Amino acid sequence: RSTSAQEPGMWGGQQEAPERVLMQLHSAELDRSFAKVGVMDPYVVVTVDGKLVHRTGAAMWAHKRPSWDVSCAVRSEELPGSITVSVWNQNRMRKDVFCGSVTVPITDDMGKLHQKEFTLTKRSQITGAIRLSLAVSGQAQGPLLDSMKSSLGAELDHIATWLEEGGAATADTDGSQGLTRMRSLALAENAMSEQQSEDLDVQLGQNQELGEHPTLLSPKNGQVNEIKASPTKLPVEFRQQSPWKPQPVKADEPCIMPQGSMLSEAASAVEATGETTKAVEESAEVAKVMLQEAEVDGGIPTPLAGHWECTSTFGLEEFLTNAGLGSFQRRLAMAARWPSWDFKVDQDRIKFINHSAMGDLHEEILLDGSNYTWKDGRSNLLKCHAKWTKTADGGCLTISRSHAQAAYHEERRVSGDTLTFTLFSQDGTTWGRVFKHSP
Repeated sequence: RSTSAQEPGMWGGQQEAPERVLMQLHSAELDRSFAKVGVMDPYVVVTVDGKLVHRTGAAMWAHKRPSWDVSCAVRSEELPGSITVSVWNQNRMRKDVFCGSVTVPITDDMGKLHQKEFTLTKRSQITGAIRLSLAVSGQAQGPLLDSMKSSLGAELDHIATWLEEGGAATADTDGSQGLTRMRSLALAENAMSEQQSEDLDVQLGQNQELGEHPTLLSPKNGQVNEIKASPTKLPVEFRQQSPWKPQPVKADEPCIMPQGSMLSEAASAVEATGETTKAVEESAEVAKVMLQEAEVDGGIPTPLAGHWECTSTFGLEEFLTNAGLGSFQRRLAMAARWPSWDFKVDQDRIKFINHSAMGDLHEEILLDGSNYTWKDGRSNLLKCHAKWTKTADGGCLTISRSHAQAAYHEERRVSGDTLTFTLFSQDGTTWGRVFKHSP
């Protein structure tokens, strides 16, 4: 159960100002306890520009799965640019403990967000998720994308799908509303200092200036964006020598085992039986020849291996505008948490993990010259072709992707400890990110 909640506060002190944003605070799920002893009594604080707007009552004895189901409104003469929602644990003996927060961008075309799950973070670490409903007063649902015609690349398709989905509530055995954590969206943290976060006295309503939160378009840790402007057209060599043409791919089309996987299969067979057969030996010989050819053509992509942290992005807003996304969709995508990438090189393939704002996204990239299929965040089954080209200071991984109604081309260029990712769309617009290698 919850204790009594504070009446909705007025942003900017406008008691008679119109309602601008309506919000419902449903429930949360915390990954760990923030109480040193006993169970937690979590509550929610809503702030705009560092000023307290609303504080719920504490969900008594709820511990890591609080539920509030309360509503509040933001009243002001102007629409706020963002709203920060924070979860705190009520401490009867000492100061209340900050558990995590999320800052959601607000625009006049955002329409209604029904029971959306946002990831909670504290000091850049994920601490849980919270379910919210948001609506700009008097506005209808914003424009949606056609799921078959849109391919934004990377995790952007997952974000677009998340935005269009209905509420993800599921019934648990105890009758409460559970959170589907794989569908939670992680946004960049509000750029308040750790001390400001810990010192925010919500019970007394003391307001702290919280600063603007970083986005994908902001430099990280004081670094200056390494790329000042983005190209607007495909490079000549890509337009003239495209390695593929868009071809329809049937959703039930089986994925054919590439020949380049024979070496790993042969090794597995020998390890399992301790013996070699003529067929296994022949498969191994063919695979070795293919790998030797790969060495001559582009080499094994060892410069790509390891962990990479995103430091900046370029061309994203122009790309999203060209794709037909509205203002809110663009701001949400650009406010997404910075990704990090992991590459594991395994002979004729690369195992790629994108630690994205929508969770971990996996892909096995084949480098044996064969085509393979990969499903994007909008459930489009794409035909893919990858190639690694060695350079003096690293190399370049290119992947061409296409399905029935769209096609695009990705480039991951490694130069020393810097990786530059660029996506070229079918119409010539681009966007990309810069990563730094991390030990």
